[in-house]
Amino acid sequence: MESFDTSYEACALREANEEVGLDIELIEVVGHLTPLYIPVSLFQVYPIVAWTDSPLSFEADPSEVARIITFPIEDILGPDLILCSDHQVRPGLTLRDVLHFSIEDTFVWGATAMILNELKMVLDRVQIP
Repeated sequence: MESFDTSYEACALREANEEVGLDIELIEVVGHLTPLYIPVSLFQVYPIVAWTDSPLSFEADPSEVARIITFPIEDILGPDLILCSDHQVRPGLTLRDVLHFSIEDTFVWGATAMILNELKMVLDRVQIP
């Protein structure tokens, strides 16, 4: 968060615009998820949920983002889509029984998987007509 950010929401939108080129004029913020402290980076993350009917395009800032993955929300909604397996972080360090999603052949784990799983749980409770 920068000193000029007026809220966590303003910060998240600014960062999304800077890091992946999100046109924040095309989205509507619909909610917030649980803040999450990440011990490895010493950051507190405040997840923001937004919605749009407009097609979006993204452009990664190469100094901050290695890859952008887009996927249909259904890819995380099924009951069997949160997986558990071992994950080799680096040679000589394998974490056991790591909860994760497999999205576009990418092992999505850690804070990102925790945030996606909370979003999944919230959406599972919502009745969509």
